[in-house]
Amino acid sequence: MSQRVERVALQIRRELGELLPRAVKDPRVQAAGLVTVTQVHVSPDLAVARVMVSVMTQEPGDPGQATQVLRGLRQAAGFLRGELGRRLHTRRAPELRFQLDDMVDRVDRVESLLREIHAAEAKDNKDKDEADPALAGSSEAGSSPSPGDGDEQKTEA
Repeated sequence: MSQRVERVALQIRRELGELLPRAVKDPRVQAAGLVTVTQVHVSPDLAVARVMVSVMTQEPGDPGQATQVLRGLRQAAGFLRGELGRRLHTRRAPELRFQLDDMVDRVDRVESLLREIHAAEAKDNKDKDEADPALAGSSEAGSSPSPGDGDEQKTEA
């Protein structure tokens, strides 16, 4: 991606970040808890900008409300495009195509799986220690150095 395309994408992201909470009066967007522009991908000819948005709804896990916010943003796309054209000082503002960014949901799912794995491993280790206390005691005793070992080596050197 060229530097110009990257700069335009970054500027669109910043401007939309300011415009969405203040300028969009659509009740579907206003009713949402928080709408965040996470990424903007601009085509090489600067004609189309794919805007990825994350929606934090007042009722977590409600995909219906996020869909309504997306419909509201798509309805306001023409207005937002005009505002971007004025703010970016370009001959033509790119067409805005809004999409939901489900990265937050995917990250939450991965974290949940990792917590489950960690809990299962901790339980397995606890079960092993309880099943064979001789092994648990020998591994702890073998790993800790005796108090005099380190002192002798230091004095000889």
